[in-house]
Amino acid sequence: MTEVKDKAMEDEQGIMKIAFLTSEYPPVHVGGAGIYAKYVTEGLAERGHQVYVFAPKGARTCHRNLKMIEVPAWQGPFVKSFSFWRNTARAYKQAQKGVSSFDIVHINGYVDVFLGRPLTQDTVRITTVHHPVIGLLREFKPSFIERLQKIRSEIGIVPLLERLSVERADHIVTVSEFSKSSILKYYGVPEEKVTCIYSGHEWVHPPQRLDRKASDTCKLLFVGRLEERKGLSFLLRSFAKASRLTEYKLTLEIVGAGSPGNYQKLASRLGIEESVKFRGYLPVHELNNMYSTADIFVMPSRMEGFGIVLLEAMDYGLPIICTDRGGMPEVVSQYNRGFIVEFGNEKALATMIGKVADAVCHNRLPEGNVDELRQVFNWSNHVQSLINLYESLLDNKRRKT
Repeated sequence: MTEVKDKAMEDEQGIMKIAFLTSEYPPVHVGGAGIYAKYVTEGLAERGHQVYVFAPKGARTCHRNLKMIEVPAWQGPFVKSFSFWRNTARAYKQAQKGVSSFDIVHINGYVDVFLGRPLTQDTVRITTVHHPVIGLLREFKPSFIERLQKIRSEIGIVPLLERLSVERADHIVTVSEFSKSSILKYYGVPEEKVTCIYSGHEWVHPPQRLDRKASDTCKLLFVGRLEERKGLSFLLRSFAKASRLTEYKLTLEIVGAGSPGNYQKLASRLGIEESVKFRGYLPVHELNNMYSTADIFVMPSRMEGFGIVLLEAMDYGLPIICTDRGGMPEVVSQYNRGFIVEFGNEKALATMIGKVADAVCHNRLPEGNVDELRQVFNWSNHVQSLINLYESLLDNKRRKT
């Protein structure tokens, strides 16, 4: 009787019990999905909702209203992911007993492999898709053997997991219109079942970055995982061309987790190894220093659902060069220091690098419009839009029952 009364009081106050499942959460992972998980869950908790975060061991938060539930995983190349997915379902079942039932279960990515429909039948189930990997599969068209060889990659088993997560969801959230259109196109999901809510950023710097002193050197910065989807080979080849064409001395800083071996060999073959530095993964304070000392930010990806690092670069007032793929143009086209080139066109990227370097070295960039961007891309907007969506879906579910 007390439990029913408490539930009624929570409903009346608009407090929701939310299970948030994610394989990425700082400091264990600090990529785009991990940053999304942190700011979404903390934003929901700040608004008074009860949020239970199911994340890898080692994930933590300073927010007092968040309940972190560590999900253990065995060590090993493939068993680590498999055991995490399995243990996530077990942890969810255990936690569900303690709260009687969740109102919302929100899956960040595709970690609900073992979380069958019966386990969430009394709950609204939402999946956030950051970049639909099915699009990469259609573009690369790998053979069956290639998929087996790269079983853990985005052209291996991941598309199957994504499909499973999408099909199980009551509703799908995407972080760009590109990702939304991809879900509609490749999975045949009804449009009313998909909502685009742009990712945000915690803006911390003044709207206008101070102009630099005139110089004949220009430092480019790349931030992202060292994987082929990020277009790093395309960038290195274009950078080599730009270095030969421009009068300025160009350097390239590459920041991100992953094995640099093949890219270092490519840089050596191109004769640019002295101008390219591989920094590996950097903690936040060191990454911030890289942004503050860079002159141009380059994002040469083959596909990005959104690209939170674009907002990070904008926060520092950096001019940005990105490709015409994925959701990046939706973000960069709103930035008056943003430049978009065709993916794979090495001459176009090399030429653009030269033009932007010239503008930087002669202080010819327009004044940054960061104030406008702050109004569009912020976590407060994103979280409030999520809450509105949660409440609407819960109302629909109650009406049906």
